[in-house]
Amino acid sequence: MKKLVYQLGSGLGWCVREDARAEVASFFFQVIKNAVRKVKAAYNVLLNIAIDGLQILGVKKSASASEIKKAYYSLARVEHPDKGGDPEKFKKIQAAYEVSS
Repeated sequence: MKKLVYQLGSGLGWCVREDARAEVASFFFQVIKNAVRKVKAAYNVLLNIAIDGLQILGVKKSASASEIKKAYYSLARVEHPDKGGDPEKFKKIQAAYEVSS
């Protein structure tokens, strides 16, 4: 790629040899396509985390913020380690609330 694209001075921009423009355009298209694929994958991961959080709290996807908060407080009250609950389960509940709220 270095032979096809060269920089014009410092900060003046880039120049592509005329006979190599299609190859350079194809390269940048692939770069953008891969970046979009990674963004979509990250979005799906975050969406799945949020859905899992709602399931842990026991609320529907369409739950309002107050319903999520109410479910969190009721579960936290029961599962808090100071009240005899499981510390690991309590951590999951906290994480689910942080993601979902």
